[in-house]
Amino acid sequence: MDERDSWEECARLRVLEETKERWISLGMIREEDAHLLQSVNGPYHPNIERSKEEYFTKKRQEDQRILEKKAREYFNNEWVMEKEKELRELQKKEDAAKDKQVKRALHYMMEVTVEALKLKFQKEEASGLAKLVQLERRRKAVEMQWVSPSQAQRINSIWCPLPYPCEEMEHEEEENLFITPSRAPKAHSRSSSQKQKSQKRRGEQTSTSVPKRGRITHFFTPSQE
Repeated sequence: MDERDSWEECARLRVLEETKERWISLGMIREEDAHLLQSVNGPYHPNIERSKEEYFTKKRQEDQRILEKKAREYFNNEWVMEKEKELRELQKKEDAAKDKQVKRALHYMMEVTVEALKLKFQKEEASGLAKLVQLERRRKAVEMQWVSPSQAQRINSIWCPLPYPCEEMEHEEEENLFITPSRAPKAHSRSSSQKQKSQKRRGEQTSTSVPKRGRITHFFTPSQE
């Protein structure tokens, strides 16, 4: 073996020993299996292959756990939640505004808030974090009753405005528009007995009866009735 070959072999052995020490410290191989590592680039003994696979599996799980924790903590941040609430209030005002200039001004304010949220996330962004933060935003938006569960599934942004208005609230408002405080179910339950009384009295009406017209047209104007 000439001097060049001898130098290369020494360098290879030095790298191999350093690799053994590093892999042992990381938990990639067991100390008792270190002698089985004959080359840094493989092929590897089955014991080392198994240890490496176990190590990387645990590492992926730990990395995922850290990302999930970071995503939860992102919406526990007081500043982020204040901006989310601010954005929601601006949506309400913009939706209710009648004047076009007021709407434009509110829309501009929403853009400023969105940009602030965008910059905040970009400072903390890490590989794989965006998807988890998006899922956490869906969960938080439902928890805060800003959106319905079905609307939450359509949230595909970490900083853009949420769907508005909330579908469930919208449906409740529509139902309340047509349901009067006359306790319609009770009136219905009395309908059979009232019918029997009316048949006996042949048109006779008590002074305490409520006109049917007044019960079902409570939310309509005279022209609509």
